[in-house]
Amino acid sequence: MAQLDNKPQRAFTTLPQDRIAAILTAASDDLRDEVMNGLRETDPELAERVLAGVFTFMVIPTRISAVDVATAEKPKEGEATVTALVSGTQEQISASEISFVDLDDN
Repeated sequence: MAQLDNKPQRAFTTLPQDRIAAILTAASDDLRDEVMNGLRETDPELAERVLAGVFTFMVIPTRISAVDVATAEKPKEGEATVTALVSGTQEQISASEISFVDLDDN
């Protein structure tokens, strides 16, 4: 019985979908889309769990309330914010405008 209780030490402490999401959050849009499309085809349930953990510029309006944008942005230097905004695609910039417009309204 003692051997049955011996379980190997886990190589990772986080769930697979969390590790995949962390990688895809840092990946380029094209790579993220390619991997997510493949996941949707092969394992739709895993794809949904991964997508829930991916944080991209596009999800800012849906995942961060307007009042929290200022808190998240406060420690950043103005130059870093401008760089982030101008490096985005038009669709991404539109998402950030929504966040900042909402912030101005509060």
